[in-house]
Amino acid sequence: MNSRNFSVGRSLGEDTASDVPVALVWGAIGVLGLCCADWGLGLMLPPKQAKEGKPAAIDMSSLSGISLSKTPTATGEAFNPSTFTGKGNTVVTASGKAKPIMEKSSLPAAPLQPKAIPDLSQNVEGSFNAPQMDEKLALYRQYVAQSGVPDVMVLGSSRALRGVDPVALQEALASQGFSGMKIFNFGVNGSTAQVVDLTLRRLIKPEQLPKLIVWADGARALNSGRADLTFESIAKSPGYKQWMAKSPEGAKALDTGNMKMGFTDQYNLLNQKLSGWVTGRSQVYEQRDLVMGGLFNRFAELVPSGVTSTDSVTASLARELDVVDVNGFLPLSLKFNPVTYYQKYSRVPGNHDADYANFSLQGKQSEAVKVLAAHLKAHRKSLVFVNLPMTADYLDADRRNHEDQFQQFMIQTAATEGFTYRNLGDRFKTQNDYFSDPSHLNRYGAFAVSQDLARDPLIPWGGQ
Repeated sequence: MNSRNFSVGRSLGEDTASDVPVALVWGAIGVLGLCCADWGLGLMLPPKQAKEGKPAAIDMSSLSGISLSKTPTATGEAFNPSTFTGKGNTVVTASGKAKPIMEKSSLPAAPLQPKAIPDLSQNVEGSFNAPQMDEKLALYRQYVAQSGVPDVMVLGSSRALRGVDPVALQEALASQGFSGMKIFNFGVNGSTAQVVDLTLRRLIKPEQLPKLIVWADGARALNSGRADLTFESIAKSPGYKQWMAKSPEGAKALDTGNMKMGFTDQYNLLNQKLSGWVTGRSQVYEQRDLVMGGLFNRFAELVPSGVTSTDSVTASLARELDVVDVNGFLPLSLKFNPVTYYQKYSRVPGNHDADYANFSLQGKQSEAVKVLAAHLKAHRKSLVFVNLPMTADYLDADRRNHEDQFQQFMIQTAATEGFTYRNLGDRFKTQNDYFSDPSHLNRYGAFAVSQDLARDPLIPWGGQ
């Protein structure tokens, strides 16, 4: 129930004041329970060995020797969580020399490429309350320092992060006569138009902007009716506030709403301080990996021998969901199977999908598109918005209605603001093997999309 409903007969301030003692009592009970649990776990752990001085600090200077090259055609054993992939007989490349494989049994099965560990100390603005944004900024700056500014940058939400493979696109472009192109994927989970605008206009210096920006996403990123949690979190971060403080135009850059610290913000601040206090006095915090390992082993003992082991499923899936390669791309091998997928996850109809809630293409997100387009035009950079594919299973009547509105809006906006719009929304809607879930591509779908983009004559790969 909304807190406003409690205001009948008394003010909100009176409600808040009367709730404080109750909150303190329950908070004290929670801390007592936490301390008891920590003490009990501490008795179960082996005694800690005496420390012999402080551990050596990690030498971040060693990162300068890390190569940012990524083998275009990787080989090796299939990555196989729960038989989602298998060995193929043909290696798929983007050079055009090998025929793209569409059969499930012969899809490529290449190992994931590790990313270069970014030096987060280079993120001089401080944290942006979004670990992936912090990491991508550090990774991009490291990429620029070692390889120079890329020719193409892919941006967007998790759909871009998983949906466009820089290496596949690079090879496909080489086969089209655009050799030596450098491409970086700056996709960040939850990115909206506001987040993309902030990234390109404020967080990346104009001299570090690529010549071509490929914004790969869809209608959800431009829905001004839904809450923009990612941007709101960034707007309250230390990094954002530092940027505002040192930038003359910072306060006017974006409409961040009311930035006053309300009751929720005060609670979060208190929670952070309390967490720090508990962490410093915990008997098990320093040995948390040992605790988690023991719990995981106990869980593994409960798995029947006929079931795929937790080691092969849990560890493999965790590895896939965490490994971003050196070009910023997240290559997922998981393939969408509606039968098994909806046994694990509930089917959410479009009229109950929070990403389409209060659907509106007029507002803060559309304004961010216009401001960004003008900014890139002023710096002589090209912008291409690509509507990425989704499955037919996902595009029910409600979502289809919103997507149709989005098509009309983007066609008109692209013509008015002077950028290129390309629609791939229905491109692979019946090919579930190209998706990791109903609305996100996997590495095979990203490969296919990258080939399509390279062959698109309306995208200015060679410049304006």
